[in-house]
Formats: sequence, structure tokens, C-alpha cells
Amino acid sequence: MAQGIPTETYDRIVQVATELYEQNGREKMPTVDEVRRAAKADMNTTSAVMREWRKMQTSQATPVAVPVPAAVQEAFQAALATAWTEAQGLANEALAAAQKGWDEERAEADQLRAEMADAFESQGLELESLDQQLAAEQQEHQESQQKVQESAEQITALGNEVQELKTALATAERQAADRGERVEELKAELAETRADAKEQRKDAEQERKALERQHQEQIRAQDERHRQELEKAEAAAGDLRQRLDAVAGELAQVRAKAEAQEQQHQEQRKQAAQEIQRAADRLAAAQGERDQARQDLADARERNATLSGELGAVREQLTELKEQVKSDTKKK
Repeated sequence: MAQGIPTETYDRIVQVATELYEQNGREKMPTVDEVRRAAKADMNTTSAVMREWRKMQTSQATPVAVPVPAAVQEAFQAALATAWTEAQGLANEALAAAQKGWDEERAEADQLRAEMADAFESQGLELESLDQQLAAEQQEHQESQQKVQESAEQITALGNEVQELKTALATAERQAADRGERVEELKAELAETRADAKEQRKDAEQERKALERQHQEQIRAQDERHRQELEKAEAAAGDLRQRLDAVAGELAQVRAKAEAQEQQHQEQRKQAAQEIQRAADRLAAAQGERDQARQDLADARERNATLSGELGAVREQLTELKEQVKSDTKKK
């Protein structure tokens, strides 16, 4: 609870603010001026209590740290492209959530400043109205004095009327004095309200700077996570290139055996040559995709799944070709 504010006043302001908030369907928070009028409290006290009340309303929803989903882990192990897409989506969601929170707090500060400005304008209009009333009463007072002077010339005939006018004059003077004191009180209250508004603007500026620093730190953390994930992706791509080289070596060995048996197995050589050509085409396509991965790592991640399938098919064909060559050797 704000220091220096009586508990009864604090509870009354909080109760009024909560009731007005419920009446609005919890869709729009009440303004400081609305709460001040309903709670019959001064502007400084109402403003201080409303700041704490608004923080209590907006601090109920706190962000929760979400672990990496199992689906993302499985997708990353099965296909590097899918893992990267999932990780990037989660990073964007976290960044959007942080940006949304910062925008909501900044909008809250702007709304509070707007409400304070409206309250100042309302009190200014009230003060202006009181000034006009005081001027009118002063005019009436001058007119009464003029009537007294005119009545003094006829005091013998109008003694009773003069006495009544003096009584009315005294009453008007007392009322004018009371209104003058009220005007001075309003001026003092307006000065205090302006000083409090200046302090609130200063606090709001400090909160905005703190939020900006927090936002920058979150962005740097996201960049660091992206960099680490990119390094993992590059390492996986290097491992894939090594496996491609191993497949190419196996293909070269098979091709050498097929050429050595060319004279004895004419028909088998043709079939082997066709299989080798298809495997070579697939290998060339895989190498083309590998070169493309070096230029655009993001595109290569999306093709890794397809390339892995093709490599599996090549291995199966190589295995079948080896079995077929062994079978032909045994038949010979």
C-alpha cells in the first residue's frame, strides 16, 4: 500500500475502482477522475492508489517458460529442416509475446497520462467556472454598494430599506469571501496535482527505458540461440557430406567390379551399367543439392529429408547389385 495514505481511504478507492471495472465488464479500466469523484478523494491520493491497483490488475498473467516440445526434438533428430522450422517458430512466438507485453505496458502508461490530462482539464474548467461566479458576485456587490449610496440620499424616508440592504450586503460579502477561499484552495490543489503529474511522467519514462533494455536483452538472447542452432545445422550438414563421400566410394568400387567382369557377363554388365548410371544420376543430384546447401543453408535443410530417402534407395540398389554380382560369380 502507498505510504502516507490512510487505510480507510485506500480501501475505499480500491473498492470503487473494482466496482467500476466490474460494471464495464472487465473490458475497460476506470479513469482516475471517475474513481476520484465516486470515492470522494483528492487527485493525488487517487492517482497513487490507482497506479498500484492497475499494476495488480495487469500482473496477474505472468509468462511461463515452456520447455522444448518432444515433437520438436523428434523432428530435429529425424530431419534437420523440420527442427529448424520448429525452433524458429518458437523463437518468433517468444519474441512476439515479449513485444506484446511491452506494447501493453506502454499503452497503459499512455492511458494513465491521458486520464491525468483529462482530470487537469476538468479541474481547470471547474476553476474557471468559480472565477466567473466570483466575478458575477463582485459585480452584484458593486451594484449593491451603488444602491446603498442612492438609498443614503433618501435615508429619512427609506430607513428600513437601507437596513435590509446593509444586511444583504454583509451576506454577499461573506459569500464572496467564502468563494475566494474556495478558489485559493482549488488553485493549491491544482498546483499539487501538476507536481504529481510531473513525477508520474518521470516514473513512466523510467519504466519505458527499463522495458526497452529488457526487450534488447531478449533479442540478444534469441540471436544467440539462433546462432547455436545454426552451428548444429552446419555440423549435421558436414556429417551428411561425409556420408555422401562414403556412398560415392562404394559406387566406384561397384563400378570397377562391373567393368572387370564385362567380357564374361555381357548382359549383366548392361544391367549393372544401367543401375550404376541411375545411381550416378542420383549421386549427382545429391551433390548438386549439397552445393546448393552451401549457398543457401535454409533451402538445404528442407531438402535433407528427400536426400536421405534417395541415399537409402541408392544403398538398397548397391546392395542388390552386390548380391547380383556375387550370384553371377557363383553361377560362373
